[in-house]
Amino acid sequence: MEFVRMKRLLKQFMYNDRMTVSRQVASLDAEGADDYRIDEIYHEIPCHFGIYEISLTGKQSDRGDVLTQKLRIDCDPQYDIRPNDILAIQTVAEQQFLLRAGKALNYPTHKEINAEREGEEA
Repeated sequence: MEFVRMKRLLKQFMYNDRMTVSRQVASLDAEGADDYRIDEIYHEIPCHFGIYEISLTGKQSDRGDVLTQKLRIDCDPQYDIRPNDILAIQTVAEQQFLLRAGKALNYPTHKEINAEREGEEA
């Protein structure tokens, strides 16, 4: 199977970064009222983190130009990554990023997740 071979190659050569995925889930507080908590869903799964577009023109703000970056994470399609999941990325170069997931695109060989940095406007 060509897809199996491709997935194996991606894991071997591309997925050098690590991603921990957390998600907001419904729960009950001590009095039984509705509440929410953040649960870790996956811990340090192999992935590839990259920038797929940089806008050099940016937008003007009162403090100067705002540079826009579009970020993407690729991983195995077996993982259930949902919009608004919190993605903590640890790169092979020991950089750390905290991102918010967008809608994932599923392919037979991999999953592409568009993301933005927490606290940044799109």
